[in-house]
Amino acid sequence: MTDQPPASIPPGFGPPPPQYAPQPPQPAAPGPEFLAVDKHNSVVVDASGVAFEMYDITVDFPWAEIRSVHYKASPNGKALMVAVVHLDGRVYECVVNAKPRELLRGWFAQLAWVLGYYRPMGWPPGGSEKVVGPARLDVDGRSISLGRSWRPGSVQLVPVLGKGA
Repeated sequence: MTDQPPASIPPGFGPPPPQYAPQPPQPAAPGPEFLAVDKHNSVVVDASGVAFEMYDITVDFPWAEIRSVHYKASPNGKALMVAVVHLDGRVYECVVNAKPRELLRGWFAQLAWVLGYYRPMGWPPGGSEKVVGPARLDVDGRSISLGRSWRPGSVQLVPVLGKGA
């Protein structure tokens, strides 16, 4: 046989460059987590903040950008309604249906505990927010109505602001 030089590896083959090499799995974030999921929507509360997913659209709210988080049962008692108040006063919401209905009680207990862990009473320091009624929120002297847009199946990701007292 004839002597042939060793075959060289064609470009594009071989191990990936270091920046594309597989990374070891990231360790789980410390602290408790809350997850409420239905067929189309979900709410996640963890060490990084609050995340809403509605019909495959995900919005993340880091704790540093959140003024407050509010939650309640829907008027028919079949859904968890969660609102995030952004530092600039915008309000975002997500509604997750609870099937069976008893699941809602468990979500309330767990959500209260997880929010208390990440946002203890008195947060933010010196904040001036308070709940003024079942579907109104007063933030820095501005009244925000949550009632008109809070209904099961609502998938709005836009801020909901109202005026008036």
